[in-house]
Amino acid sequence: SQARVEAGLRVAVALQADRIERFRLAHGRLPDQLRETGEPLPGILYTRLDATTYRVWAREGETRILHESGSDSMSVRIRDALRVLREDDA
Repeated sequence: SQARVEAGLRVAVALQADRIERFRLAHGRLPDQLRETGEPLPGILYTRLDATTYRVWAREGETRILHESGSDSMSVRIRDALRVLREDDA
């Protein structure tokens, strides 16, 4: 379903954002390229906007999920995405 596609993208973007944040904590800077955080998740794109801000996103068909660092908390959106994925499995 469309909701499942969106939920899967949202979880993938959150996982990649977490890798970026862990890299930042370990190295005191953002990665220049996503590959510096380890093997990137398939379909995830990354742009460092400046020394402290980045954008990470994914697209599947017409569905696009975008996260910009410093924006709102991802936790509620991830919780909702996981609920959608669990409901579809039931």
